[in-house]
Amino acid sequence: MFELPAGWSSDMHHDTFAHLLEQVEQLTPRQFAELDTVVTRARNEVEAVLEVDGSAESKAECPHCSETRLQRWGRTRTGLQRRRCMSCLRTSCGLTGTVLQGIHRPGLLLRMVRDIASDQPSSCRRLAAQLDISRHTVWRWRVRILPTLLGAETKSFSGIVEADEAFQRESRKGSREWVRHHAYPTTYPAPPRLQWHLYSAKRGFPMPRAQKWRRPLLTLADRGGHTSVQHIANRKESTMRAAMLPLIRGDSVLCTDGAIQYEGIARVAGLEHFVLVKGRRGARTPKSHHINTVNNAHKLLREFIRARFRGPATKYLDLYLRWFELYRRKDVDYAEVFRGALYA
Repeated sequence: MFELPAGWSSDMHHDTFAHLLEQVEQLTPRQFAELDTVVTRARNEVEAVLEVDGSAESKAECPHCSETRLQRWGRTRTGLQRRRCMSCLRTSCGLTGTVLQGIHRPGLLLRMVRDIASDQPSSCRRLAAQLDISRHTVWRWRVRILPTLLGAETKSFSGIVEADEAFQRESRKGSREWVRHHAYPTTYPAPPRLQWHLYSAKRGFPMPRAQKWRRPLLTLADRGGHTSVQHIANRKESTMRAAMLPLIRGDSVLCTDGAIQYEGIARVAGLEHFVLVKGRRGARTPKSHHINTVNNAHKLLREFIRARFRGPATKYLDLYLRWFELYRRKDVDYAEVFRGALYA
């Protein structure tokens, strides 16, 4: 809990506050709802300012020249403490030099972080309607914060570790390749495939099944609740081995489906390996050895990626996979996510 920064007013005058409380008791239900909205907005603003100023106090150096001699220099328009370096004479605040630099609505930003860390995150359009800002603003803020979630999940798997692959259809959402091609066909060549929704509309034009249009996602899960979903380039054994082995302890037990790549990976790493073809245990496979955990993770991933966000563009897929790992943890504090962005 941070103390109020220097320069902020302390408690309201007793008589004024008592009069305010008397007025509150006379409010109608509709006025109570409006008051609750105002109080929530003000609380978010204060909490965000305290978090940002607290991070600046802990760093205690100029973001421009790393000088530690700083002096208070008033406050920004949004209430953040401004500091002036006594060496380079440049001013800064808690957001300077972070991925959040240039964002002038810290209260709304904190509400968006709360949505990211919630168990029911919203789409850009829905969250924009709640915050009363543009959906493009929500998108820009979101893609700034999501990369800071890369270290959110514990990357150490032990005990019984399950591994399997899922596939996500390649997406070029927002690329405007076809728009440019139709406008300037000589300058911009036709993209290598049609837009996905056009395949069902063209009779006799089969949906492409080529492996290059399906992006492999390698998923690891253990019984401790840890989950890792990695977007890998291909399903070659060398690629999968490079993605798996740094995360798995040497005394772990590996449970997989019948893909031949896992057999070679387990042999190289010296892992005990149980194969469950189509998820079925063999006669000598213990009941505790299964791949139900990773299959359930794939089910949640499909709901998260496809149903909730309608399939993000492939170039942003890694960010959404890290968000999914955070979503799976269920114990994430939004303040932890906000501080992670401030210190990134």
